[in-house]
Amino acid sequence: MATQRIKFTEGSIDKLPFSKSGTNRYADQRKGVFPNLYLDVGTKTKTWRLVKFAHGKTKSKTLGKWPAMNLHSAAQAADTMSERVADATHALPAPVVTQAKEISLRQAFLRHTTERVDPRTKEKTANTVYDYLSTLQNHAGKDGEWLDVPIDQITRAMINAQMKAMKDRPSQATKLLRIISAIYRNEMLIRDDVIDDPTFRVRAYPSKTKELLFDPSGRWPAFDAIMQVEDVTARSAWLVMLFTGIRSSNVRSIEWADLDLEQNMLNIPRLKNGTKRTFPLSEAATAAFKRVPRIRDKLVFASKTKAGVPIAHQHALGTPKVLRQHDTRHLFTSAGSMAGIDRSKVKYLRGDIVLGDGADVGYMHGIAAHEDVEKIGQLVAQKSSAPYSDLVKAITNH
Repeated sequence: MATQRIKFTEGSIDKLPFSKSGTNRYADQRKGVFPNLYLDVGTKTKTWRLVKFAHGKTKSKTLGKWPAMNLHSAAQAADTMSERVADATHALPAPVVTQAKEISLRQAFLRHTTERVDPRTKEKTANTVYDYLSTLQNHAGKDGEWLDVPIDQITRAMINAQMKAMKDRPSQATKLLRIISAIYRNEMLIRDDVIDDPTFRVRAYPSKTKELLFDPSGRWPAFDAIMQVEDVTARSAWLVMLFTGIRSSNVRSIEWADLDLEQNMLNIPRLKNGTKRTFPLSEAATAAFKRVPRIRDKLVFASKTKAGVPIAHQHALGTPKVLRQHDTRHLFTSAGSMAGIDRSKVKYLRGDIVLGDGADVGYMHGIAAHEDVEKIGQLVAQKSSAPYSDLVKAITNH
């Protein structure tokens, strides 16, 4: 059988077409890399084999099938078997490939969120775990049915089909794909056996920059739309997002212990980017926090029905719709720019990593002050066609 030479990688092996008839044999084209390891590609399967000439004879042994046995595992098995082939009197035992334990996706998810193999990875907060689980319950199959399916029975075809079914919700589809991919990567790290990753080479939807739902060069309808929200907790959350520019996920995770409303300061122990930061609050943002009824001891924006859980993701406001959650970050940034505030300060204030020239950027702390957030608040009021003092009074009294 003629041997074709390619560079063995997970991607190149995955792309190899099945044979129309017979078997095609492949080996790595690099000298000394994956010695004696061959891949036989038939009409339906791809099989790893050890092929070695020893004691005047060519020895051949099946190692396992791709993708259940990945390249790394096949190379390890080939090295172990190759040493034994050198002794002609040593019987060649069949390599032991432990079958994947039939734990469910739910169990694997719990292991992913509780067992950190690499201490450099971030510990997931309760809010993050709840957010990930909600995504799985809503989108992992019909009504989250995949959660109770053994992980070795979830296939790439199932993942691809779900991605196509969610084409009208590309951001949620991409989020689902990343969560499931992370679960399988964690399983690969903590298990001794081999398991196939069904998300391998499944394409996510490209991220898109959303335009605002209104012309920002004119009057901004954002504040008016927020003030129409009846629930005071939800309304206050919207106002905090508008007057801080902080991500909605971080706003919803704020705890009462993080606030000093006497000094108009907010401390967030861990932002989405993993950093800790203390923020100055504008008079408008402080007024919004003071309007929140304290229904729970821990979370500020707490669910009324579920203890320890924040309020749900907020849908776009207005009829027609004029404001989405992430739009508040765009407006905060625009207000900062129009107010003449340095770009690094604006990024710092909205919770982003501040990038710049030189290593000194990593030592920047407290680079923005109350006067900066007040300027932004005044600009938001100006674009809302209202004096800033009247805007703060409306927040306090509504």
